[in-house]
Amino acid sequence: MTNTTNMQVDSINVRMYRGGTGDFFALLFKTGDAVTFKMVIDCGCINGGKDTFKPLVNDLATLTGGEVDLLVV
Repeated sequence: MTNTTNMQVDSINVRMYRGGTGDFFALLFKTGDAVTFKMVIDCGCINGGKDTFKPLVNDLATLTGGEVDLLVV
């Protein structure tokens, strides 16, 4: 995580992933062009199988560089 003590967030990018009732959101908090904080919010149970979620999780890993600062379940 980037040190955000004196940095003001000026935008938040939100991406929604729909996997049936296993929806989740990725939020990228940005200061200028730099992502300063990454949060994932999980909003459901898993009704889909591996085939449903594998491409979603792969995309999330690409979006976040494989690191998340906060997971809200």
